[in-house]
Amino acid sequence: MRRLALSLISLLAVLPLSAYEPEIRDIDIRLDLQPDGTALVTETWDVTVASGTEWYLVRNNLGDIRIGDLSVSDESGRRYTTLGRWDIHAGLEDKAGKCGLNPTSTGCEICWGVGSYGPHTFTVSYSMSNAVKSLDDYDALHLQLVSPGLSARPEHVKVTIGSEKAWIDTTNTRVWGYGFYGNVEFISGKVIYESDRKFERNSSVIALLRFDKGVFSPTSRRDGDFQSVLDEAMEGSSYSDSDDDEPWWMNLGSILFGLIFFWGFFILPIRSAMTASGIRHGKDRWRMKRLFGRTRFNDLNWNRDIPFGGNIFETFFVASHMKGYDDGQNSFISAFMLRMVQHGVLTMSLDGNNKTECIVNENADRSWMSAEEEEFYHCLLAACGDDKILQVKEFKRWGNSNRSKLTGLVNMVKKKSREDLYADGYAKASNSFETPAFTDQGKQKACEAMGFKKYLEDFTIINQRQSVEVALWQDYLVVASLFGIADKVAKELKEINPTIFAETLGNYGGRTFDLGDIIIFNDTFARSFNTAAAPPRPTFSGGSHGSFGGFGGGTSFGGGGGFSGGGFGGGSR
Repeated sequence: MRRLALSLISLLAVLPLSAYEPEIRDIDIRLDLQPDGTALVTETWDVTVASGTEWYLVRNNLGDIRIGDLSVSDESGRRYTTLGRWDIHAGLEDKAGKCGLNPTSTGCEICWGVGSYGPHTFTVSYSMSNAVKSLDDYDALHLQLVSPGLSARPEHVKVTIGSEKAWIDTTNTRVWGYGFYGNVEFISGKVIYESDRKFERNSSVIALLRFDKGVFSPTSRRDGDFQSVLDEAMEGSSYSDSDDDEPWWMNLGSILFGLIFFWGFFILPIRSAMTASGIRHGKDRWRMKRLFGRTRFNDLNWNRDIPFGGNIFETFFVASHMKGYDDGQNSFISAFMLRMVQHGVLTMSLDGNNKTECIVNENADRSWMSAEEEEFYHCLLAACGDDKILQVKEFKRWGNSNRSKLTGLVNMVKKKSREDLYADGYAKASNSFETPAFTDQGKQKACEAMGFKKYLEDFTIINQRQSVEVALWQDYLVVASLFGIADKVAKELKEINPTIFAETLGNYGGRTFDLGDIIIFNDTFARSFNTAAAPPRPTFSGGSHGSFGGFGGGTSFGGGGGFSGGGFGGGSR
């Protein structure tokens, strides 16, 4: 009878264990990167606990990374007590409502009590100091954020990496993802990794990000350059592997890529070598002769007259074709913005962080605007929203969703440039922005424009410099912005004639602003415009192809070696 009672007690004891199936429905991880390279991590685990007394995360290979500030809560909002020493052998009730770190020979484990079996949503937050490393040429983050060998296979995983202090996009960051099938994308100033199928037993999430110097100021130093980090991560990855089972359209894409590669790296250099002596300098001498004749830039004299009688579109064409072909920089954006500031359409101001921003003045006179500038004005108005405050990051977000409007504006300006050149008899009609043949008069005007550029660049060594009027300097700066030298010209103006600089400054929204700051804001805005207006890069998903250049796309199941953090195992035990 006693044996029967013990058997019944044992059976009742295991019933709760068999009432649930272990599940990891969703893992949502967010990293907020701090200026010093610390990562503030928040992980949300939507799970079903069916066994064990605790949930744990493996964090090995830490090096100088230190984990701290541990905090855990559950779906009830209960905040767990953080213990100074974690006992993995304690019972279910003893661990309930508690969390702590368990040091191991290879790193540490982040642990907390499950409390009871069944569905739970655990939210754990902690800091990882020295997560971003300073390299010789770039800074980098290389972490395994979800380990393989979890107690159940996750059905969905999402990792968001960003910073409250820095906007992360393709202008300053490159990204790669390893260990799972899914995608990595730049979205709203952040990098997002997301799975597109249920994890396998050995799936993981390894994030590799490369940052330009200046985005962060990491205190942790790692010897070597980023290429060595990337080379190690690429070993065993499908980013570089071929796949015999690729669909036909991927094979066709490879063939087309090969043809483009062959044309770009063999045919064009040979043709350029035959027709142009300066190809090693990145110039197409044959096309340059169509614009400037046989005149060499070094032989040009200074020209004090504003190019093309002040026509900024014709000047823009020459400025964008100084190497014979379109440089794609769209420098007209800086010129448009400078003219809008001069006419009071844009007013400079400072935000709460003492950073320069613009306010769009809808009541300002716009009768002076060209149709192209009017189109740009309406783009700015739509991007800034109801507050009429124009911020670079705000425009980036709008531009990413309205790329067709921006590319349409670019085409509109380029068409206007060509039509003005044809109408004035400076170029022979052509359907392409790619270097139509200039007439003799057009070549003379193009050389005069380059002579004016030389005049602005050499202004500090010219004796006759005191007679320049403020209004003329405003025109000078617009032309300088088309040639990409507005910052240099503004600096020289301040050095040689502070009085004129101050008077010119007074027409740019008040003396609380430095003209250089305005120029820098315009240049930054122009770069964001070019990024938003660029056609989207092709990406591939499914794990076999992806972001070769770090611009986002499909992740690689293999590879990712050299990471910090992670390990094997985790979940309930």
